[in-house]
Amino acid sequence: MVDYLLRGFERLGLDHLQTHISENYMVPPGCSGENNTLKRRLAFQQMKIGNRVSGFNLSEINGGLVNLYQTNCKYKLILFWETSCPMCKEILPQLKSWYYGKDIDVEVFAISIDEDRAAWQDFILNYDFPWINLNEPNKWGGKVTTDYNLYATPTMFLLDEKNRILAKPIDFTGFLEALSELSIE
Repeated sequence: MVDYLLRGFERLGLDHLQTHISENYMVPPGCSGENNTLKRRLAFQQMKIGNRVSGFNLSEINGGLVNLYQTNCKYKLILFWETSCPMCKEILPQLKSWYYGKDIDVEVFAISIDEDRAAWQDFILNYDFPWINLNEPNKWGGKVTTDYNLYATPTMFLLDEKNRILAKPIDFTGFLEALSELSIE
């Protein structure tokens, strides 16, 4: 029932209702910290379907920089996560299984907000995630987390090739549903 409501509210552009439902009725709740302020939550609602997201240059595991706008693919999934988040640890293996069998041109940008770079690198190497692994080392106060009005992990944005928001899935099932809608169009 909750998934049905969330999809309906997304189609109607009622992001504030999606946010309210996900915060109060989704189990288990996402991980959040000092960023979990009303101001940040309200700002997140400005990340609307159809809006173009801010670009970024972030460090990948080997130290090189990755630029969102310079990566060419039909679709992009931005996933904000952290190693201490239980919901993140649940979604990452699901995403990995999907990634190896994907039949659509989607690149994943998994942005960890871990301040401890070594812990993040160990986690990535241990689980061998096949996508673009990036790190925003300033946690909730980083430029990218601020630009995207992040207030909880995991948070996802599905983008088109022009970096416009197509969907903001709240879980792996929502991501798959958003992809299936792209296949129909």
